[in-house]
Amino acid sequence: DALQVLFGPSLPVTPVFVSSTLLVVSLPEHPAGDVQIEVSNNGGAEFSLPRPFAFLPAVRLLSFHPSFGPLLGGTQVTVTAASAADPGGFACYFGTTPVPASPIHEQANASYEQGAGNASGSVLA
Repeated sequence: DALQVLFGPSLPVTPVFVSSTLLVVSLPEHPAGDVQIEVSNNGGAEFSLPRPFAFLPAVRLLSFHPSFGPLLGGTQVTVTAASAADPGGFACYFGTTPVPASPIHEQANASYEQGAGNASGSVLA
């Protein structure tokens, strides 16, 4: 059997061998939830990580408002997303400045305030 990384008992992934201490894998699609990660070089578990890997539901951005604000900052931006399990764990980036979310409605919306002095341009939420 070949070298494999198992995400749970039924999801084997062939890793890229970089060195004796580093493997790189691309995660396949998986339902939300925790899975145990094991590395196998012969079809049996040889190494198991002490804690599970968490597959999180995808967050889908539905809208944000307003779509502009002054360079001096202070604009409150409301972001509405689907499948946002915990918007308190998200951040919005104004340029390269992260701004933590403040949940405001049923974990589907989060509010961000633009800081002063950020350059104009796109915002990554």
